[in-house]
Amino acid sequence: MREINSEYVRQKKGEPHRRWFADEYFDLLVWEDETGEIVGFELSYDKNRDQRALTWEKQKGYHHFKVDDGESRPGKFKGVNAQRDGAGR
Repeated sequence: MREINSEYVRQKKGEPHRRWFADEYFDLLVWEDETGEIVGFELSYDKNRDQRALTWEKQKGYHHFKVDDGESRPGKFKGVNAQRDGAGR
């Protein structure tokens, strides 16, 4: 995996600093607080087939999702729609 140049990583106001790492199979987003401590992450995998994502937030725990990109519904919005898939804490 390699880190995506920070000028291409969208930062959202009110959220911790975001970093993005990627390769052909994985995307890893990491959120860090002002001290550099990791406060959350999202690991998406199997990007080109049956994409899933494991997320973790310091305050909420983890969840596993199946990612629906909308491609099976022609004419519908193509944004990512995460559907809970499996146990979370």
